[in-house]
Amino acid sequence: MRRSAATGGILQMTVYAIAQLKMTDRAAYDRYQARFFDVFKKYNGLLLAADEHPRVLEGAWPHDKLVMMSFPDEAAFLAFSNSPEYADISRDRKAGAQATVLLPRGSVKIPRVWSLETPPPDDRRQRR
Repeated sequence: MRRSAATGGILQMTVYAIAQLKMTDRAAYDRYQARFFDVFKKYNGLLLAADEHPRVLEGAWPHDKLVMMSFPDEAAFLAFSNSPEYADISRDRKAGAQATVLLPRGSVKIPRVWSLETPPPDDRRQRR
């Protein structure tokens, strides 16, 4: 979370866009991909992962590609996804792949993970 001068100091939270893609027309998707970064870089997005062979640890995954991006806040993501530039290139993405796109928000509190070496401060166990 961060405070933004653009929003009068209101706290803003990072959002993540997760796309699961099933290719239907690789040539169309490749056209989209070739133009994607020129549009993406204008909207303060960060590409976290793009993997055509993610390791599936549990369950079935009937997709061909996973893409994870982050944006400073939901407004930045919506500015990107609703922009005329993205609308233009997304025609090839829609022609080239079926997509499920998720937009989870970041966590307000990140819990601290404790280990045996560094127990929580209120740990009353006797150390030996």
